[in-house]
Amino acid sequence: LRIPISRTDTVAVRAILENAPGQLSGNDYRNVPVLAVYRPIAGTPWFLISQIDREEILAAMWKNLRWLTSIALLAILAIVLALLALWREHERFQQLSLQAEQTKADEILQSFFNLPFVGMSIFSVETQQFVRGNDQACLLSGYPREELIGKTLQEITHPDDLERTATEI
Repeated sequence: LRIPISRTDTVAVRAILENAPGQLSGNDYRNVPVLAVYRPIAGTPWFLISQIDREEILAAMWKNLRWLTSIALLAILAIVLALLALWREHERFQQLSLQAEQTKADEILQSFFNLPFVGMSIFSVETQQFVRGNDQACLLSGYPREELIGKTLQEITHPDDLERTATEI
């Protein structure tokens, strides 16, 4: 194998031109990137060059990099899933908290609603019907609870009082 001295892109030619021990990277006679060390052999015009393909050296690094990337992606995925679960649990906690507050408010309304000396009823604006009434409201209207629920204001109010009652409501 002979390489012209004008091919300074090869490691062998560069080693000869430097004429001293050293190391370098470049292309070999196959035009493949390599890492090389070289030493002149004392008393001869010869050089000893030891080289290894860069691809061979970097193969282990690329393999490790792929493993590390996979592990990092799995760790990120695990963190994202944990955060998602935490967020869902937080949302669930908020929903349960709101339900507890609503239940407490309903209990307070129920205890107030059941006061024996005040007539109370709940009237739906959308359907124009009574939705709920306590015992005192049933007593004042003259209807049992089952009949009061579902009736309209016009059905339980005297025609002479209807305009004034509607205005008050």
